[in-house]
Amino acid sequence: MANTVAVVVGPDGNTSSLLEQSVHLQVFQKKLADWNLERELPVELHPEQGLANVRHEISELIGELGDTRILVAGEISGVAYNAFDTAGYYVFQIPEKRPQKFLEFVLASVEKQQEDLRVLQRGTGDVPQPQRAGEDGIYYLDITQAQANNPNATTKQMLLPFLKGTTFYELTLMCSHIPPWFDREFGVLKLAYDKEVVGPEKYKVIVHPTTCE
Repeated sequence: MANTVAVVVGPDGNTSSLLEQSVHLQVFQKKLADWNLERELPVELHPEQGLANVRHEISELIGELGDTRILVAGEISGVAYNAFDTAGYYVFQIPEKRPQKFLEFVLASVEKQQEDLRVLQRGTGDVPQPQRAGEDGIYYLDITQAQANNPNATTKQMLLPFLKGTTFYELTLMCSHIPPWFDREFGVLKLAYDKEVVGPEKYKVIVHPTTCE
């Protein structure tokens, strides 16, 4: 990542959407205490030609960005968000601001997320993690059983490293209650969940990304 941030910028110099006309990707790199504009890539997407074409065009953009793994746009959702998220990007939505006003904030936010994840991973040890359940992107974890076998394991230890570090489409959880931190954290993580009561003090919870095509 090398302290680089890619920003979608419109003709007025403010953040914009990848789908707007006449936008560019500006790639900034931090050297010592200063941010420098390293290069600028033109963006020309053609949504009228279908989603498959847009995916291909975004894939080419990602290839041109090299090892940059932070993207800031004025607005981003759907196929564009999914493409960058799947490629391992930290994606920020910051409307109508000039890059120099937020580059430091964005880099500090990413560094904090990475450090929080390292702390969680160091503390997990043999804590159970969600496992693949058949198809790619589909995972499962029985929290009730996992905590019966590992009484000291917390739901954050079991789930947060997975939720922050794994691309998935659906995670099924079996639990005795909904962890209270779900409602606090899921907005930031761009996740949502559906719940179903399947027995006394027994819930089936389906976790999924909120952004879809």
